[in-house]
Amino acid sequence: MVYTKRIKKEFNSCDNKVELVEYVANKFQMSPGSVRNNWFSSYWAVPEYKQEKLIDLIQDFKLKNKYKNQ
Repeated sequence: MVYTKRIKKEFNSCDNKVELVEYVANKFQMSPGSVRNNWFSSYWAVPEYKQEKLIDLIQDFKLKNKYKNQ
């Protein structure tokens, strides 16, 4: 539950959600549609064993984009 709130917060603070979904899907070797519909929609059904890694990936993506856009 704690991770789900953190994932929502990190996701919602991201400017480019389409690129984020593609980035996460690539890292987890999943389709972007599966990630978007199951992980970043009303279900937020991220498997527990992937939640911590997902948070790290979102933060990494945001950091990369921060420097990319400067």
